[in-house]
Amino acid sequence: LFKGQKTGDGRQEALGAIPVEIHVADYELPIPKCYKEPERDFLVTFYHYNSLGWLMAYNGGDRELAIRQYDVMLRDMAEHGQNLHPCWFNMGPEELYAVDRCIRAGMRPDVFIGGCSFYSDDREKRLAEIKRVADEYDRRFGCHNLYNCFGDEPGLGKGFFYPLADRIEDWKSFGMSHFIAGEECVFRKMGYGTGWFNMAVDPTRDDNRQLRLWNGVPGKRTAWYARQHVGAENPALARRQNGLGAWLAGFTCLANYAHHLGPYNDASEYYKPMVFAYGAHSGMIDTVQWEGFREGIDDMRYAT
Repeated sequence: LFKGQKTGDGRQEALGAIPVEIHVADYELPIPKCYKEPERDFLVTFYHYNSLGWLMAYNGGDRELAIRQYDVMLRDMAEHGQNLHPCWFNMGPEELYAVDRCIRAGMRPDVFIGGCSFYSDDREKRLAEIKRVADEYDRRFGCHNLYNCFGDEPGLGKGFFYPLADRIEDWKSFGMSHFIAGEECVFRKMGYGTGWFNMAVDPTRDDNRQLRLWNGVPGKRTAWYARQHVGAENPALARRQNGLGAWLAGFTCLANYAHHLGPYNDASEYYKPMVFAYGAHSGMIDTVQWEGFREGIDDMRYAT
């Protein structure tokens, strides 16, 4: 404490001192739980194309650099509340390596989302392919709790759903499920086969008919998605929509489109579409709206 009047040489005369101690509590926020199902973890992911191959395509094919960039990107995502990152289920060394990097970065080791390209028309071959996925995930990661992304916003026509029915049943027979985005027609046509549904609605509404339908089926996952997509330069909006807005409405996941790195678009008249963070040689340049997203996840963690 000092007197208000300075002395002639600019110094102030000390009156005394008050000792201060700062104690940092050994406390960590819990992972978010679902508001209406508090026994279930709230899952957070994005539709992504960010992968080792994608990074190599942009950095001149430098694999070692891509690995460093990938690790930085995944850690940054985990630190912002994302707990799942899509990876291919094709079982090649690159795909399995990517899953391992996600876990090392802090993503969940007990649930996985992604896609595969081996839906053979030969059922015996298809079952063998699916079994190989389940067995390899069990061996490497201790479980095969997989959600397979297999389409995007299909309409009412028979052309999409009917040819997939037997494939969906085969995947389910190994205890795995699918995720897809769409409208209410998805529930009517194939709600039986979809374990995770990405719903393009206003996340802050709690009178949503679709949400009630999907949440009325035990075990289903309902994710907010697409209204609006990421990128709007409004961190408060990002925080509300990806936080307490979606949480209180009864969603059990987030799966928006998309976190993509870049491109720089400062001249845009509106906003930077589909950009929550920029890519750089060292890995990531965050944005204020990406920090708004993190705050939204933290809001759910505090509420939990």
